[in-house]
Amino acid sequence: MTSLANISRAQLEPVVVAPSVMSAAFTISSFASGGFSINMLVCLLATEYLGNMQYLNINHSKIASTIYVGMSSSHIPNWIAFYNTLDRETLILDWGIFKKNQISSLYLDNFGDSLTEMMIYITAFFLTLTFTFTSKIEKLIKSFAGKAYVTTFSFFLTNVFAKLQGQILHSVMQLLFSFLQVLRMDQFVDTYLILSLLTGYLTLSVAVGLVFICYFKCRSIWENKEKLKYKRITATNPIQKARYKWLEKKYGFLFGDFKENTANQFLFGFWVTAFSSVYILLILGLQSVPILQCLSIVVLTIAFILFAGITKPFATKGPAFLFFFNYSCVLVGGILNLILAIIQSFDPKFSGIEIQGWVVASVIFLNAAINILFSLGEMILNICQRLKKDKNNKNQQVLKKSDVRRSRQNSRQQERICRSESSSDRSRSISQTIRV
Repeated sequence: MTSLANISRAQLEPVVVAPSVMSAAFTISSFASGGFSINMLVCLLATEYLGNMQYLNINHSKIASTIYVGMSSSHIPNWIAFYNTLDRETLILDWGIFKKNQISSLYLDNFGDSLTEMMIYITAFFLTLTFTFTSKIEKLIKSFAGKAYVTTFSFFLTNVFAKLQGQILHSVMQLLFSFLQVLRMDQFVDTYLILSLLTGYLTLSVAVGLVFICYFKCRSIWENKEKLKYKRITATNPIQKARYKWLEKKYGFLFGDFKENTANQFLFGFWVTAFSSVYILLILGLQSVPILQCLSIVVLTIAFILFAGITKPFATKGPAFLFFFNYSCVLVGGILNLILAIIQSFDPKFSGIEIQGWVVASVIFLNAAINILFSLGEMILNICQRLKKDKNNKNQQVLKKSDVRRSRQNSRQQERICRSESSSDRSRSISQTIRV
């Protein structure tokens, strides 16, 4: 089993709190700007990619292993795992790094803390969902309740997409374990084990189902945009327009930062999801060939970066920078682990393993630092823009009110002038009649 370095919790705090800080900053930023961004998903996925490198079947350094554990930990303790009374040794998957590091195969042992987080997110989503029952879609688009609903909806689904990699890893691990241990029927009468099996498969099915629902929704939005672009459909009635606008606002976090010239650009968020799934399946499926395992990760990452460079999906520079920076960090981490795998195949007692570990740690810390700074900077910028916009709106309202008052005063003055002129005309006519 890989030993850990003697590092305090305070030293690990930057990588532990990075996902929470980024999520909070991007959420506040999105609420202020009125639309959720793909940036949060890109940053969370980068953390998952780097953290899941701990499952590469190589002898990791102490410092790298410690940081990997810190990245995988949560502020919410895995209280569900305390109910596991089975012998831990009987739950180890006899395969690759999982056997070497004595990792439990049960879904709830590994994913219980993340599952608790997801329950909190979905509870917040359902609370805001109740606000939409009494409002019409036309009002929801601009109301505070509608904005709160879209924010919690986007936040929840962003975390579903980000956690899909972990869902696949631990669900497939559990599936392999259940197949290999099918003859040991004494374990399958345990309530915790049965609950873990059912929860793993159910949550993975729900997550995959949500991904496909989002894909078809975004696909329909893209097709409708194409029809409107080439005037293949006539203008719809106001209710249909409001529904379409509401649908765009709900799922905008998946395409809002991308160009609309081609389907690959508009639906690039789903290419990101596909990369994430293939990434973890390669790590899981190539445990018996460590060099090929690490090489496949490097080749996959290079291919995806090139694909993004060719398609040029990003509409603005900010999301583009964040994407290429994060995936470059993943590529550097993969290359460092590939080099270590090749060296260890020739020299299993390689003495420079800790140096390599510190380089990996530097990449992870740099990635966390830049992502946190970017998220905080975007939050501050969007808040300032929002305050400036609100101030301008108030000034415009004041000007409109003053213009209305002036117009009323002018109209009253004109009425007075007209009245005075009409009264003078009458007096003149009366004097003329008297003279006659």
